[in-house]
Amino acid sequence: MKSFTNAKNAKTRAAQKASFDFTLEQSNQNGIPLDDVNEYLTYLSDCGEDDAATLEPEYTLIMQTIAAALQSPMATALFEEAAKDGWAIDIQDLDDLDFHLDVPEKCITLNSHGLAPSSLQKSRYFRGGMIMAFVRSLRDIWQEKRHGGFETHFNPQHVMLLERIRAADCETMLVVIAWEIEQAGTPDLWRHLIGSSEGDMAMAFTAMLERQKHNTCVYDAMNAAFKQWFLSDERINICDHETLEYLDNIITTEGKEAFGTTDLNASDIEMIAYLPNHFAYLQGLGEGILNNALYTGMNDIINQSHLMHIMEDMQSVQVAGIAFRDAELAAKIFPQGTAKTSIDA
Repeated sequence: MKSFTNAKNAKTRAAQKASFDFTLEQSNQNGIPLDDVNEYLTYLSDCGEDDAATLEPEYTLIMQTIAAALQSPMATALFEEAAKDGWAIDIQDLDDLDFHLDVPEKCITLNSHGLAPSSLQKSRYFRGGMIMAFVRSLRDIWQEKRHGGFETHFNPQHVMLLERIRAADCETMLVVIAWEIEQAGTPDLWRHLIGSSEGDMAMAFTAMLERQKHNTCVYDAMNAAFKQWFLSDERINICDHETLEYLDNIITTEGKEAFGTTDLNASDIEMIAYLPNHFAYLQGLGEGILNNALYTGMNDIINQSHLMHIMEDMQSVQVAGIAFRDAELAAKIFPQGTAKTSIDA
């Protein structure tokens, strides 16, 4: 993927257009810097949409995706922070993933689904999916900056709940952003969302708004969408499965010492729902979430078994590849081995 440089010093429209250099020779990133995208969108708004013809198809697709999302004030706030922090964006075939975040390189990769950019542009379905993926990625960047990996502070059971909260928050933000775009006069993304697997969340959101017609605050509607996420066993099971695989990998590569021992409290839950306007839409609800089986329960037998094995691994000592419940017994059988040096073996 190539990118462009800015044209702040261009004195005429022609000179400005000519000054965009579609290369990444001076960059160590793999995508278009969001900071440059923001400037180019401003350039297009000043000069007219016909100038988009100067871009290759993948650039046009990225510009259209970002421009559609930025009709939402919430998405704009998330985008501006990501741009300020040096993130870039790219398009590649990611198989089944909607998007991928390369945190060290600060690059968002959206899924091309193996299609050419020109084909993606012609498909309303894929365009809608790409906008949704971009919105999700912006919220994920926001969360990654503030929370990173939950395992640094919490044990596996707490990480399970926090990852659910984070996933539900990401979809809730998608709902409110799609709604803001619809309110701005562009209903396509909202229609796409209604027809997606998160359509029930969108309906819960609007149902709460209808119930409170005289209340201009959308936080109650966001709470309704957030709760709706947990009413889908499929969403919960998929999230849990991915988290369990992640936890397994941590134990295998870093050992149980990688996990923290901090007690999980209500404020940890509520902070995940923090918004760019410095308000948490789950404010005051954290304690109820911690004590409600709707949010904390696990009904899938396979995931239950997987979590049980992980918790057993957390309690065991591994020496020479063998797990022991009793550290003293392990030391007697393998006197040359220690729990600390062999746990990652």
